[in-house]
Amino acid sequence: MVRELKIGLAHMKEASGDKELPRERSYVTSLMLAEHEKGGSSIESISVVGLPFWIVQTSSSTSVILAPSRESGIELSYSEGSHIAEVRRILRSKVTEPETVKEATDKIISTIAKPATKTTKISGMLDPAVFVEVADYVNTASIEERVPLIEGSISSQDALSASEKFQEIRDALKMRVDELESLRKLANEILGGQLSVIKNIIATEQRRYKPQLESMEEKTDLEIEQLEKKKNEKLYSLGESHMMSLRSKSVTFSRELSNIEKVLDVMVNLTKDARVDISKKGHKVREGIERFKELSKSIKEYQESIPDILNDLDAESQRVLDEAKILEEEHLQKRADIELEFEEDVKAKQERLEQFKQDMETKLADLRETEKIVTESVERVDEALGEQIIQLQSDLLSITGKSLDNRDIPEVAPLTRLTLHCVVLTSGGNTKKILLPYSVPDERLDSTLGYQSISRKLEDKLMSEIEIWRSEDSAFASHLDRAIQEGNIFEMDNIDKLFQEGLDKLQMTQHLKDGVKDKIETLWKSYSKTS
Repeated sequence: MVRELKIGLAHMKEASGDKELPRERSYVTSLMLAEHEKGGSSIESISVVGLPFWIVQTSSSTSVILAPSRESGIELSYSEGSHIAEVRRILRSKVTEPETVKEATDKIISTIAKPATKTTKISGMLDPAVFVEVADYVNTASIEERVPLIEGSISSQDALSASEKFQEIRDALKMRVDELESLRKLANEILGGQLSVIKNIIATEQRRYKPQLESMEEKTDLEIEQLEKKKNEKLYSLGESHMMSLRSKSVTFSRELSNIEKVLDVMVNLTKDARVDISKKGHKVREGIERFKELSKSIKEYQESIPDILNDLDAESQRVLDEAKILEEEHLQKRADIELEFEEDVKAKQERLEQFKQDMETKLADLRETEKIVTESVERVDEALGEQIIQLQSDLLSITGKSLDNRDIPEVAPLTRLTLHCVVLTSGGNTKKILLPYSVPDERLDSTLGYQSISRKLEDKLMSEIEIWRSEDSAFASHLDRAIQEGNIFEMDNIDKLFQEGLDKLQMTQHLKDGVKDKIETLWKSYSKTS
């Protein structure tokens, strides 16, 4: 069922607002317009025709408006979202641990960084803004007010098809916005989950690190203490061994002194024996002296061997000193070796501890770097998807903006035909001038009336479109000629009576200057006779 709405031909500007003039009065004002617009030409016909526009609801709150000709149209540009499935696949199959997040993120960013832009033209569709501006002029059309229509290449079925196409594009964009928002949520869950994982790993490693370090420090201190104890034991043992070696040398050398001791013992014993013997001689002094001489000879003989023995002992003493020196040097070297071994062992233990610290710090640094990368990846993907959502929402808003808010014209039904009543002036040479619904000033009028559209914006838009329809749409041009013929007011039944009623009403409401009524009656009679 088609609901019929209209914007009447003529509207009087009153204090309370514009009010549509009844059709009989609009015939009079249209004649006055013709007189003003004809210039030096003669008017052959004045036709009241209808310019139909289809309004098709695309939802409970919006509709699209379509011109009578498919030569008009609106191009809808929007981003396609073919990457959604691929991003979802990457998230679910490539993000397995924190270390995989960056590579997956790079693939996601690369995938969504190239959204394709698609442009679709919906033939016949018009921007509703110009109609919203004249919404106050819209009224329900009665059967009596119907006028011949200038129908073009778009039928009601074409209008329905165009609205379905618009709905498909709009609904597809809405669905992609929903899908992208779900994808954004999924990305935050998966990538954010890996961020939680790496944070937990860092926290766990930090909890483990301190007791491990303390344990290793205690172990290292104990091992160094044991090494020092072992070193001291080695040094003590080495010192004891060294002292024993030196004592051995002294003992051995002391034994060498027995050679000279034996000679001296013999000399002492000889002397003792001689002393005893001499003391026994008593008064035998001569025998005593002889005994001494024997002693002296013997001692001299033994005495001669002493230098050789001393020389041997001197040589032996030097050898013992040399050996003692060697022993001392060996002792010092062994002490140094023990100290060096201790220092190297301690250094190894300390290096092991430092290596553990370094390894742990490196591990924590690597984990923190991974955490930073994962954090940045979460932000990058969220920002990129957010930009995509904003872009799609912008596309959706732009496309939705091409539709009519049903509240602006409350009378619209699921399928509505809005007819603009127009006047077509045909002058010499078959020149046709189409005038859209116009305003009549609320004042006393002369016999001519300057044309003033109810909306300059509507006039600028539709007149440029009408020129295209007339030249490019043969169906529109054909229907225009037929509507002009059928809507010629000079050929209407009872037109003289209707015209006179309209003229009398304008006179009664004091909208005509003095003498103007007579001029218009004369003018009307001249046109009526000609037609």
